[in-house]
Amino acid sequence: MGLPSGFLYAGSMNVVSTLWSVDDFATAILTIRFYQELQSRVSVAVALNSAQNWMRAASKED
Repeated sequence: MGLPSGFLYAGSMNVVSTLWSVDDFATAILTIRFYQELQSRVSVAVALNSAQNWMRAASKED
């Protein structure tokens, strides 16, 4: 059983994880944007997708 499965087994409603190694800085930026999106009371999937789309289009100034 992996860590994400353990959280689900323990009763967590959602788990956001990666399938491969990612850059720590990029992950931090994505996570900040994800939580900002999540505060607008959308679903976890919609918030993550919105954060991913924002990150793909973001420039250094953003």
